[in-house]
Amino acid sequence: MRRLLLFLALLFLTAPAHAEEPDGLATGALTALLAMARPERQRPATPAWAETPEAMRSRYEATARVIAEVSSSRWDVALLVGVAVHEGLAADIWAGQCAPIAGRCPRGAVSIWQLEAPNRVIRYLLEAYPVLAAGWALRAARRSWAACWRRGPAGRLASCASGTCDHGLDASAELVRYVDRALYHLR
Repeated sequence: MRRLLLFLALLFLTAPAHAEEPDGLATGALTALLAMARPERQRPATPAWAETPEAMRSRYEATARVIAEVSSSRWDVALLVGVAVHEGLAADIWAGQCAPIAGRCPRGAVSIWQLEAPNRVIRYLLEAYPVLAAGWALRAARRSWAACWRRGPAGRLASCASGTCDHGLDASAELVRYVDRALYHLR
């Protein structure tokens, strides 16, 4: 219970002040998502998860609204869009039922940001409340960016990718490229 209260307090304290207009952030997030992961080009993990481009777009719109709700700047939007596109925007991942394909989803990962929950209660909250999951992902990305500064520009998200600044440098470099692309589309 103590961890849960600490978790909720941290999310409350990191709530954005919305330096930019939330609707503008949502529009920017949707534009970046659509440009980086076009619905008509996405393939389902299994035939059971096939969906129409319209259904995908609807899911992208919901994701953009969640991103805008926790973001206070275009940089925050770019971090979350980059991580989401890197981790996968597939319907099964979105629903929390990642298809069992080798190397696709880490064991126990939650949401499109592939978060690792420390216990069942926090896992339930992250699954049930996408805004909490987005806030947790944003906090992790911000922390990684600050903690891994010695790894250079490409290694700034190593902690976000692997849990430590000493590992995951290749994944970090890929994540940074996605964030850069998202920033480009947010102009």
